[in-house]
Amino acid sequence: MAAALCILPARIFTGSRQTGQKPCLFKKKLFRGLYLPDTADYHVEDVSNRLFREALYPYYNDLVICTKMGAARDLDKSLIAYNRPAHLRLSIENNLRTLGIDQLKLVHLRVMPGSEVSFDESMAAMFEMQEEEKIQRVGLAMLTLKK
Repeated sequence: MAAALCILPARIFTGSRQTGQKPCLFKKKLFRGLYLPDTADYHVEDVSNRLFREALYPYYNDLVICTKMGAARDLDKSLIAYNRPAHLRLSIENNLRTLGIDQLKLVHLRVMPGSEVSFDESMAAMFEMQEEEKIQRVGLAMLTLKK
């Protein structure tokens, strides 16, 4: 069974990168059987992915980088829905660029409360990008039976 790891520096929301410490930690974890690291560009745009790339590139063949879409940070740093098809496409393109890859192996759509976009519309956009081979697998995050 693969372990998951989120690469998120302790003070990331204040802009402190702490790059020297974290990438070394992740390389050690990979050698101990980590095959499914987890990231999201909405933690702080480009920071998580930049740290991933600094620590892990070139990527191992069996490494499955999991990322999440469907949310963004508001000015007060709270999470807001960012799940319009155009937003999801921008997020995918940004992740591909910042991670330095051609295809994301696993992308979770984060389902946000109070979204003005229907779940079906967001999923259709994800599946469209899967057909374009930008995404290999689509998953869901923060979904409840009520949603």
